[in-house]
Amino acid sequence: MDNWAVCFDSILPFLFRQVIHCIIISHGNIYNTSIENIRIICPLKFVIGDQISPKNHLKLIGIIWNITLHFEKNKPVYYIKINGKKSKRYFENDLICRN
Repeated sequence: MDNWAVCFDSILPFLFRQVIHCIIISHGNIYNTSIENIRIICPLKFVIGDQISPKNHLKLIGIIWNITLHFEKNKPVYYIKINGKKSKRYFENDLICRN
C-alpha cells in the first residue's frame, strides 16, 4: 500500500510530529514499513487537541480534531471545532496556538 501518515509515536525520534509518505506492507492485521520506504513530507506545527485561533478571528478559540494532507500543496490541513461545531479547514499559516 502506498500511503501517507502523521507520526505521533515512533522509536525513531526524527519522525515524531512529521507528515510522512511511506510504503506499508500488510500482513493480515499487522502493518509495517522499513526506513527505506519512508519519505518525510513536512513537520507539523500543531497536533490533534491543540487549542488554536484562526488569525482572522482571534476571539474564536477552537480545538484541532483532525489533520489531513493537501495532496497538491503537500501541506497539512487542520480541521477545528469551535464551541463543539466543526469548522472549515485551515493551513498552518491561518492559525495561531492558544495553548
